[in-house]
Amino acid sequence: MLLSQKVLSAMKGSDAEFGFHFGTSQSFDFYAAAGPYYFVGEAAPATWGGKARISGTFKDMLTLEISDSYDRTFHNKFQGQIGLTFSFGPQSKDSCKATKVLVNRMLQPVGRQEIIVVDHAKKNTAAINPATGLPYFFVFVDNTSSSNGTYESPYHNFAQAQANSSPNDVIYVFPGDGTTKGMDSGIALQPSQKFWGSGVSHLIQTSAGTISIPAQNTSAPTITNTNINTEGNAITLAANNAISGFTIASARNDAIYGTNPQSLEVSSCTIENTVTYAIEASFPGDASVLLTNNQFLNNSNGILLTLNGTSTVVCSNNTFQGQTSVSSIPLELDAVSSNVLTAQIENNVFHANKSGSILVGLTSVLDATISVLNNTITNNGSGSRGSGLGASFAILPTGTTNNCSIVFNGNTVSGNTLLDTTSNSLSFNPSGAFNTLSVTASSNTISNNGAAAIALATPVVNSLTLLVTGNTITGCGDHGIAASASGSTPTGNITINNNTIADITNNSNGIDIAQDFSTLTLTILNNEINQCEGSGITSYAPDGIDSFILNVSGNTISNCQNLSSNGASGIDIDQYTSLAGSITNNTLSGNTEPAVNVGSLLASPTVCLTLTGNSNSSDYILVNPDGGVFHLSPCDVHSVNTGTITPSDSVTLVKSCPGATPCP
Repeated sequence: MLLSQKVLSAMKGSDAEFGFHFGTSQSFDFYAAAGPYYFVGEAAPATWGGKARISGTFKDMLTLEISDSYDRTFHNKFQGQIGLTFSFGPQSKDSCKATKVLVNRMLQPVGRQEIIVVDHAKKNTAAINPATGLPYFFVFVDNTSSSNGTYESPYHNFAQAQANSSPNDVIYVFPGDGTTKGMDSGIALQPSQKFWGSGVSHLIQTSAGTISIPAQNTSAPTITNTNINTEGNAITLAANNAISGFTIASARNDAIYGTNPQSLEVSSCTIENTVTYAIEASFPGDASVLLTNNQFLNNSNGILLTLNGTSTVVCSNNTFQGQTSVSSIPLELDAVSSNVLTAQIENNVFHANKSGSILVGLTSVLDATISVLNNTITNNGSGSRGSGLGASFAILPTGTTNNCSIVFNGNTVSGNTLLDTTSNSLSFNPSGAFNTLSVTASSNTISNNGAAAIALATPVVNSLTLLVTGNTITGCGDHGIAASASGSTPTGNITINNNTIADITNNSNGIDIAQDFSTLTLTILNNEINQCEGSGITSYAPDGIDSFILNVSGNTISNCQNLSSNGASGIDIDQYTSLAGSITNNTLSGNTEPAVNVGSLLASPTVCLTLTGNSNSSDYILVNPDGGVFHLSPCDVHSVNTGTITPSDSVTLVKSCPGATPCP
């Protein structure tokens, strides 16, 4: 590969001239000069030339000059200039002619080359691969040709290209006659080779910068492997390959397969009707994977990446559609051992696949950071994996992962009940555990799916942080938002704000917190919850929450039926040892009675609860067992809320919580 470059080079040099004055008078002075010059630049050859000029000056103020120069680089250059001169001191009063001439010569302007001399040079150099310091070498394939692999006369088939290429080469393939002739027995790439189709443009890094190679055709070459004498893989990977611009159709085995690829880039490909996997690759060590602008259509199985080292995966702007397996997920990442996983899954379309969309397996990973952003996930089933592992986005931990951070933002998840199956939208499997888990789910539209919208069921050893904000969740066959892991989590911080949750069926709740904590801070603000067959908001810890800080404010909860027989249909807070919180400015209407319940069946619970500004068309039930302490504020609690407040006998009115100053 040659790079043709235009180089502008500022030149340095020297010049000399011989001149004389003539026609000098009181008002005029004329000057003529001529001489040689020499200039040289970094990219330009040295040039010699000559220049002549003549100028006239009127009363030492106005100067007109014309000049002409010639050399073999710039040829003839004619120039002119006008100069104005102003004196900042008095003229000499010495009338001696010799003195005047001497002064004039001392003040005569130095002749300068005012315009920087710039040469324009064109040079052709080999494109250097920065990774090797050697030139890039290209091998060309076109099944309508039958020659020696050059651009003018490409090889006829992949076997020739494979045999006559080397590591770091670029194998560049033309569509030829549009068939897979000569390209139907697969190809085994060598380390660091690029495998490119001519129907798309490509970027290549060189020592001179990034170069764009424009598309040479309007269609992509079609390749496959139907040869029964091979393993049936269309492309077999080596280390550090890049694949772009192909249609890979109906391979007998995998479309792309590798056991030690190290890094892999697949872009602008269409992979369709594959018998086994579209991409199946295992990375024994550290890995970098980039999958962009591909279409995965009607394959048996999707992408399976096994990541054994510290790994970065970017999957963006792809389409996964029509996958037929009921057990394989379209995009599955399995990260194993004590390493770090960073994954960004963005702007993809998952549509009409039989089993889920995204599955990330974590086996005792040190740190996992996973972002799922702005994807469209529609009309998929959960297959034989069920609603958990066949979810739109499922996390499957094995062993204990140290730290896990999940961002699930801006996605559209809709209609995922294909073939009468059900599917969660975001699901954490109950197997395995996390030391710390942080989950942010925001600005998603989740509608008409068979199971829960957001379901956290993985045990957390130390700390859980959950932020759910700005989502629209409608038509779920399970809870809208749920945290229900087994075991007790020492610290929990759950914030659920500004969501719309509606039409929750199967006796399920809008918000369901069913997990034990040593300390839980639960904030639920400004949500709109409507038509839940269960309760609008429920917190029921099986074995209790030791220290519970609660803020439920500004929510609208309506038409919830409590078919799950919770303590209340609207807001139900149960099972704690110590509760300090507030339920304020909520609007509850059309809910089955009672609409609000706060109480614990644990031994000797303590409560300090503020209840103000709520509008409730039903009852409030406040329960305090024997030996418990229940402080309720403010003193005028009955008048600052609407609805009937029914406290147990041992509930004590206080001025405020905290503080618990008794009412007069």
